[in-house]
Amino acid sequence: MKFLYNNTDVANFIHDNDLDINISTMEFDYPVVGRISDCGHGFFINFKKEDLCKIIEKYTESFEKRKDSIEKVNEFHTAFDRERLDKPGVPMKVQWALRIALLEEELGELKEAYENEDVVEVADAFADIQYILDGGIIEAGMMDIKGTLIKEVHHSNMSKLVDVTDSALQEELTGFTWVVGEDGRVGYLTDENGKIRKPTFFEAPDIKKILNENL
Repeated sequence: MKFLYNNTDVANFIHDNDLDINISTMEFDYPVVGRISDCGHGFFINFKKEDLCKIIEKYTESFEKRKDSIEKVNEFHTAFDRERLDKPGVPMKVQWALRIALLEEELGELKEAYENEDVVEVADAFADIQYILDGGIIEAGMMDIKGTLIKEVHHSNMSKLVDVTDSALQEELTGFTWVVGEDGRVGYLTDENGKIRKPTFFEAPDIKKILNENL
């Protein structure tokens, strides 16, 4: 049961759940307890029913448009009764061997599509690869923590940003290409292939912690 008591709670709820809803233009005067089940949902929020329905309508429309691909892949795995672990782990060899073979096949097709500059086949390969990756996540019992894993890796990758005006980093910047942002301060290092490098203060993702919390 989720309770939201004021505008701040609603804003935090929208932010935490990555919902594409702008509440700045909504009126929340004279809030009363409303039940979202009146709009077809089953938790409570401390705002007028008509305001609730506005939020839920926008949320539902946005969610369906941006629904995580793994939800759709899960429908496939459920429909075809594919085996999966009930907690994070390594699936049977027959499963992961097929997963690797499928990925290798699609990566080959992606490379060929790039070489042929065939945008249709590039898009098709992207979709197939994502579908196969999500299937692997489901088989490995990690569907429920996919978002947490991505957030952790994203946080880690964002730690590669550097302050190029910091004198302590000048030696680290020497010998590498570095790109500066519009503010003239924040930048990042790249190698000869354009890959973003890890600075000395890079924060590695703590994947082990996430897995331990979900075993």
